[in-house]
Amino acid sequence: MRDDVDADVRLARFAARVPFGAPARMRALLKEPLSAEERDAVRAAAGRAAEGCFDLLGSGPYRFENAIDWHRDIRSGACWRRDFLYLDAAKQTPEGADLKGPWELSRLQHAIPMGLAWLMEEDERYPRAFREQVESWIEANPPGYGVNWACAMEVAIRAVNWLAGYGLMSESLDAPDLAGFRRRFSGVLHAHGRWIRTHLEWLGPCSPSRANHFLADLTGLYTIGLLFGDRPEGRRWAQFARHRLEAEMMHQCTADGVHFERSTGYHRLALEMFLWCRALARSAGTPFSQGFDDRLERMQGFVRDYTKPNGHAPLIGDQDDGRLLGTPIPDLRDHRYLFPPDDSGGTPLSVDRVLLDGTRPGTASGHEGWVAYEQGGFFIRRFGPAWLMVRAGPLAHAGGHAHNDQLSFELNLNGRDLFVDRGTGVYTSDPEVRNRYRSTQAHNVLSINAAEQNSIPETLFGMPDETQTRVVECEKNALEAVHQGFHSLGRSGTECGRRFELAADGMRLRDRLTGLRRGDRLTWRLHLAPGLEAIEDEGRWRIVEQDDETHRCTVLPPRGAQVASEPFAHSPSYGVFEDAFALVFTRVIEDAAEDESFEWSISWADG
Repeated sequence: MRDDVDADVRLARFAARVPFGAPARMRALLKEPLSAEERDAVRAAAGRAAEGCFDLLGSGPYRFENAIDWHRDIRSGACWRRDFLYLDAAKQTPEGADLKGPWELSRLQHAIPMGLAWLMEEDERYPRAFREQVESWIEANPPGYGVNWACAMEVAIRAVNWLAGYGLMSESLDAPDLAGFRRRFSGVLHAHGRWIRTHLEWLGPCSPSRANHFLADLTGLYTIGLLFGDRPEGRRWAQFARHRLEAEMMHQCTADGVHFERSTGYHRLALEMFLWCRALARSAGTPFSQGFDDRLERMQGFVRDYTKPNGHAPLIGDQDDGRLLGTPIPDLRDHRYLFPPDDSGGTPLSVDRVLLDGTRPGTASGHEGWVAYEQGGFFIRRFGPAWLMVRAGPLAHAGGHAHNDQLSFELNLNGRDLFVDRGTGVYTSDPEVRNRYRSTQAHNVLSINAAEQNSIPETLFGMPDETQTRVVECEKNALEAVHQGFHSLGRSGTECGRRFELAADGMRLRDRLTGLRRGDRLTWRLHLAPGLEAIEDEGRWRIVEQDDETHRCTVLPPRGAQVASEPFAHSPSYGVFEDAFALVFTRVIEDAAEDESFEWSISWADG
């Protein structure tokens, strides 16, 4: 690339524009009281990254003995050839390997903890490792060849992290003897911009393919476009991306503030990208519209409302732990850094939030009655010591990241998770696991003859919205919704309804079914959080801690149901599995009954 502006000038100008500000500002913020544990977490993550040791997507710690192999899935050990055209990457994928492996490694998101550690300690090994790893990546990944150019979303997130890492370590990386590195760095970022612009993951302005991948493409293109704002090409990139980002906010986010993938994990990722781009736009003097800002704040409000008393997010829909930027400070399940701002004045520093937009999150707020996200399909209620979230509404956009979770719920009592969504497992590396964790059986619902609420097609992404769920009633102490799923049974008129009736000491559930036939086998599952087990006690089932049998609640199953406790591994994050159990009720319909109701309850009065 021929430059009419020196790469040093361009990078210095952008480093001053990043949302978290100049290194001096970030260093000052880091002097605020982070706990010793948080400081140790940053240092440990930075040290591992500098030494080529990574733990990605459930791989466990893996250290490259020599140079980093940017084409390796460290979890399976599989490698992709670097001399193949990017279009052939999927064809090369061995059975059991995960394309996300080399992609995650090549995002270089570990540059963030290295940059933070540099600001805390000014240890030159961190900017040196960053420089060496970028140079290594450039040499191993010529544009258009190898697995790391196969997805524009990965190209985009990689570019953002490279620039954020550079911004954090710019005081060291702008040394006079590194001019050659800066020229190469600028040149490959320009190649990233051109690649994204010519490989956008959409089929045009009216395309249904516009989803989180396209949003990531725009985030990367906008970031690179501002970097190259001195060139007509860069200005065109930024203008195009800014215009489309405004449109995508309205397209991808419902009016009540829920990202249309209807997944808490992808909601977090989308919100991070919107926050980053809004901060860049304000810095560039071209802020987004008030409508954009209003909807973004509603997205933040949804995070505040879905956060459980223990600070964790429920695992609704697909979860692949995707982040735009990230640090090792918060638990992966903790989304509180995305809370909307407030006037409390006492909110603690959140490094993850400062990185995204230079601001602080607000605090949690209580709410009376149901918080209803009707367009998003989520209903949240705090009552007494309990926190309850019910899923009842449209499926994910195009079903891409949808689970069969209609009328399912998560319940937290006194800050302890009791009944949970099982998570995701993995995507393409194990189709059987993929389908198991998005199945009806992986959620706190009932099924008829092991049928799926919505048909699960052969493709691992996508699901038709056959349930067409609607909410019948939502008042202070009751919620009722119905769906028309189980089409695979080949019946017409099948409808499944569930009513939640809440009280200070527990809740009663009534499941109503139409279209049943003699011999139908009904199965309810209640997925216990890890560390809990169920013990029978005179027809009731006590939910207790495995270690000390602390009593948490009591479940009274439907009358006439047989009950068993079965193992069902919990997946708190992508590729990670923990031992856990499900409480399973079964009942066979002995007499033909077109319309049947089944009542059961969960009580914590004696817990």
